[in-house]
Amino acid sequence: MMTLVMYMLMCWYIGSMYNNSNEEMMDQSSNSINTNDKPDDVKMSMDNKSVDNEMMNEFNEFNDSSMTKPENNIMNDNSIMLPDEEDSLDEIINKMNMNNTKDYPTDNFNFNNFYKMYNMFMKYNKVPTEEFLIKFMGFFEGHGHLLNKNNKLYFYITHKDKEMLNYMVSMLGFGHVSKMEKKSYRLNFSSLESMMLLYNLINGNLVLPSNMEKLNMFMNEYNKNVGMNMNNEFTQLTLLMKTDMMPTTNHSWLSGYTDAKGCFTISMMHRSFKIRFMLTINDIEDMEMLFLTMNNTKYDSGLPDVKMLGDTQFNDKSNNTELMMNGLKNMQYMMNYFKKYNLTFSKGTSYTKFMNVYNKLKNKEHLNPKLRKSTKKLSKDINMHT
Repeated sequence: MMTLVMYMLMCWYIGSMYNNSNEEMMDQSSNSINTNDKPDDVKMSMDNKSVDNEMMNEFNEFNDSSMTKPENNIMNDNSIMLPDEEDSLDEIINKMNMNNTKDYPTDNFNFNNFYKMYNMFMKYNKVPTEEFLIKFMGFFEGHGHLLNKNNKLYFYITHKDKEMLNYMVSMLGFGHVSKMEKKSYRLNFSSLESMMLLYNLINGNLVLPSNMEKLNMFMNEYNKNVGMNMNNEFTQLTLLMKTDMMPTTNHSWLSGYTDAKGCFTISMMHRSFKIRFMLTINDIEDMEMLFLTMNNTKYDSGLPDVKMLGDTQFNDKSNNTELMMNGLKNMQYMMNYFKKYNLTFSKGTSYTKFMNVYNKLKNKEHLNPKLRKSTKKLSKDINMHT
């Protein structure tokens, strides 16, 4: 088993050093695996043995097993109206509305390969639960980054909430948090082991099309570099597994994405108000999926039907699309979801404040002159710590 570990680490290291001369690469790769020089975020022991045929066969077997594809495939369902590239935003929304009552594959998250790798690298750690991993996937898809810069591979997450990032490190058992500029923090996966673990976590479990494309480009570039330098002597890492999952209210993915990209706002006028739940989205295909999710919520909740839950608007300042849910009645649908899959840390605090004002508005306290001023003040404090 440890020979498998040695092989993967050596393969990863060589891929990131492909632009060096053969002599330099041999010198550095021979010194790259050193049990006395391990990063703080991952501790593991290994035997310093040479790569042999048995190790290559074992790694090939692991790679082949990770090619398993989900049985359900939304793209093969002829009854589903899928948007075309030339569709306008209105046409996309109309097609998404026609699909509202359909059943989609919702539980295709598969962490088997991650758990196999975790038991190899982190056998003394408590194994993360599936619910946490699904929530982490939602958060990663909101604030995660995959980069290939200067022939080096980077996995990291940026966020203002240091406490949340530290919590993720404690739950995952790997990664480390560093401070950035402008009161922001970064969760880094910089060691070879943590990058391999994260790769096996997200490969096949990404939901948003834009992130699938990024990972596919990332892995293609890595595999090209490995093959170019080693003459295909080493087996390349498994390419992206195609998944056709939809974000739904049946698991914690949307809670994680809301922790990253969600916002709750209440604006109060003299005797009226605007109450909103918003998700910021950078990509039009991602918007399509999340729009469908939001408007499918009414069928999952068991509450009386409404015409539409979600709406969209383009924000000129941020150059992003905002997916919005408006009104007291519509908020009931998402409240049921967040009651089951709680928001955490700073976003959880904002949601608690939001619900406090929500209940006051529902009880018509804003119509009482004696209570209106205090209710309005509370509404302005909802996002104070996010």
